[in-house]
Amino acid sequence: MAANRLLRCSKPGSGSLLDLPCYLRQMRPFGILCAIALIVVAVVVAATSPEAPELQQQWLSVLGAKKKYQDSVLSGAADKELKRQQWADAVVSFVHLHPDHGRARAVHEEIVLHRARELAAAGRQEEAVSFYRALLARNQNSETTRRELQELLSRRTLTREKISQLRAGMSRREVIGILGEPPAGWTRQTVRGQERSESIYYPSESGTVAALFFTDDELFAAECDGRIDLQKR
Repeated sequence: MAANRLLRCSKPGSGSLLDLPCYLRQMRPFGILCAIALIVVAVVVAATSPEAPELQQQWLSVLGAKKKYQDSVLSGAADKELKRQQWADAVVSFVHLHPDHGRARAVHEEIVLHRARELAAAGRQEEAVSFYRALLARNQNSETTRRELQELLSRRTLTREKISQLRAGMSRREVIGILGEPPAGWTRQTVRGQERSESIYYPSESGTVAALFFTDDELFAAECDGRIDLQKR
């Protein structure tokens, strides 16, 4: 009987085994539900696949922003920093829309890591630390990020040897250029008449607090587990 039904379906004018409505009529209800479920899954996967045309177009737009930045660097354009920021913004927006896009996530991490290194090299250590920690929060398995953060944190702590590199009379800017920025909130300023004083504090390697003292933007004293005699310039 079942064979006869299939044969009737395959007769000219009545459809064939490839005729979906005819084929479904030969299936049990459970089989029909399974087939519909498979079709729905296939449609969803196709729509969310990295190969979906809309996603591809968005990713090509990100790559276009990257090329504009690269071209500006090669040509020495004055707006290369603006182009870099536009590329970074495009990556961030794409990752926000498609957080599971592996390549976009990797590019985003590279951009943030590069920025953290720039900040560290410029002595803006507190900001660099926040970038490194944000990266680790997104990817705890990044050994490079973890290692560089530990190295940066170790450089932020002062020793008597580091402070001995300083010279009395150095400006605050010169000192920061050598030691890096102090932790946020670790400075204190006072003004007495025409005199302006400032104290800058850092964590020391021994676990105590190191202090540098300025008057009218000139370093005149330092302490780190005791007073340090600074040599004159």
